[in-house]
Amino acid sequence: MNQKKELKKILFRADGNSAIGLGHVYRCLAIAERLQENFQCYFAIRQPSIQLKKTISKNATLIKLNQYVDYNDEAHDIVIKIVPVHGIDIIVLDGYYFDTDYQEIIKKNCSSILVSIDDNQPFHYVSDVIINHAGNISEDKISREPRAKLLLGYKYLLLRKEFIELLNKGKNISGICSALICFGGADPENYTKRILDCIKTDKRFKKIVVIAGASYMEREALQNSVKENRHIEIRFNLSASTLARIMHHIDLAIVPASTIALEAFTAKTILITGITASNQQNIYDGLVKEESVIGIDDFSQITCEKLLAEIDKLSQEFDNYVFKVNAEVNDPILDTFNSFV
Repeated sequence: MNQKKELKKILFRADGNSAIGLGHVYRCLAIAERLQENFQCYFAIRQPSIQLKKTISKNATLIKLNQYVDYNDEAHDIVIKIVPVHGIDIIVLDGYYFDTDYQEIIKKNCSSILVSIDDNQPFHYVSDVIINHAGNISEDKISREPRAKLLLGYKYLLLRKEFIELLNKGKNISGICSALICFGGADPENYTKRILDCIKTDKRFKKIVVIAGASYMEREALQNSVKENRHIEIRFNLSASTLARIMHHIDLAIVPASTIALEAFTAKTILITGITASNQQNIYDGLVKEESVIGIDDFSQITCEKLLAEIDKLSQEFDNYVFKVNAEVNDPILDTFNSFV
């Protein structure tokens, strides 16, 4: 008998593109990757790019959805056409379109356990489980039904396994000599180049690594801007293992307060982070309480003078800094999903 058919089945629902970014998709894929040996994973998405289809298919069975006018129509089709056909046991929603009405349609029309991933409390939840991996978040901030189970904080990091494994590794930083810049898979405001232009001639940096994602639209301009700077390396579409390795060997990361900031934090870099979208507030508020993190509020308001001043302070404060091992014995995400079924 095919053992794969005996596994419990999870359906992930998220979207991603150059306009809205890829964070919701990558976060779900991080869970799927960590669960795929214990569960059969499906991923429902609208209009994925060719590259995104390939990425999703590595860890889940892709289900391409129609372009519905009303998201409630989509919810009805999921419980009528997808859940029974594939025998879905758990549905995971990650995105701002999957509001209270959407959740209620699913809860009233199928018996699957419903999980919502929360960023910044956009609506009331009727889901069975709510996950928010921002640090120091209060339960009172999340509007939900009394029966809902809350999974909050860094214990439930929704990161790829390569970053979770870095919790087992310590790290020493002797001065800030290298930097990483990464603003996610899309970066429609091109913060990548704006930050790079601020620091690319700073003599303290012997190495600068710039990482851009699959939906970044300014590749040629970015590459042309650093032709004379041999200490700058530009990389695109890195695997999780390569990105984790680079982060773990970098002194300073300049990143938005999104999943990429949590990855850099887990990789034990000194962190300069700020907000590029309103849904990042909870992650930002949690991270800036950490000793190794500097917050600069809104990235759209940052000047080169302010950024370089912060780096000057960091160079003095973290001349010899030790990150300690902070590993969890078990993977709480895997343990939690196993407990559902």
